[in-house]
Amino acid sequence: MKNFTRQTFSASFSLLCLLVAAPCFPQPLKADQPLPPTTFGSFSHDPAFAQIYLSHLQPLKMPNNELFHGTWFLGDDAGVAMVCRVDVSGKGFSGRSVYHRGFQSDGSIRSNGGIKLNPDRVAALRSALHSLPPSSVRVPLARLLLLSYRDNNVWVVRQYDRQHLPEQVRQVYSLVRAMI
Repeated sequence: MKNFTRQTFSASFSLLCLLVAAPCFPQPLKADQPLPPTTFGSFSHDPAFAQIYLSHLQPLKMPNNELFHGTWFLGDDAGVAMVCRVDVSGKGFSGRSVYHRGFQSDGSIRSNGGIKLNPDRVAALRSALHSLPPSSVRVPLARLLLLSYRDNNVWVVRQYDRQHLPEQVRQVYSLVRAMI
């Protein structure tokens, strides 16, 4: 029997979770969901990427009322990502997430530690999210933007190339005043 390193086991287990558990989530995804995990390339085997990808398949932090969740990566390391989440009331957070280390605020429109959008901005955010174009083609991790949002009662997951962002994506990040 072959000896597996802890890293090999962890990566294999993460990929298995992506392939087996992802279809079991109760909330449906639209037809333009992200490419299957195996098409993300070498970083799809990274446990840090697996954790982030799974968080986009179903809203975890705010399960019943999350409106928007965006993630992009600082270079080729899936363990360091910039995250932004906003719920339907306009409350949320943004900052840097470091795999197995924690979360660090980026200071975006902070009031008592989080994002607070007024009702007009929430309505504008909903409209901007509804107008997002289909996902982009496969891109390297350093350019990948995962963007998930609630469209009526359906959780939609899309991916974009940060070097060629559609104007609608820029508008979403402008509305929440988060870095991209």
